[in-house]
Amino acid sequence: MSGRAGRRGLDDRGLVVLMMDERMDPSIAKGMLHGRSDPLNSAFRLHYPMILNLTRMEGGDECEKLIKRSFKQFQTDREIPKLIKRCAELAAARDAVLVPDNDQVEEYVNLRDTLCVLRGEMRGWLNHPDNAIQFLQVRLF
Repeated sequence: MSGRAGRRGLDDRGLVVLMMDERMDPSIAKGMLHGRSDPLNSAFRLHYPMILNLTRMEGGDECEKLIKRSFKQFQTDREIPKLIKRCAELAAARDAVLVPDNDQVEEYVNLRDTLCVLRGEMRGWLNHPDNAIQFLQVRLF
């Protein structure tokens, strides 16, 4: 493992020294040095105790500054163009869907919504005390 060689924003390059013995194949060692590293994803979360401590110690603006300077925010900002592109692709796919008999589908949806509203009104009417009281009284013959 080489760790982080160099300091972000301060050094142009880093130096890694790879120590190996004769059992390691040189091509494997070269692949380790030139290969892609594992992705690094931030797990930073701002929790309530952290917010309270920052507010108490530093003032109200420190929370926002901390978030803006965090690696998590950097990763989030970097993903925005990809998300916009994906959103446009999904919108194009949605608009490309053709529904056969669209008028009948619209009519069905309107009828279903109307039925839902009427059921709610009927339930409200049945549950109203003035309408239910006649069924709760005992009648003597």
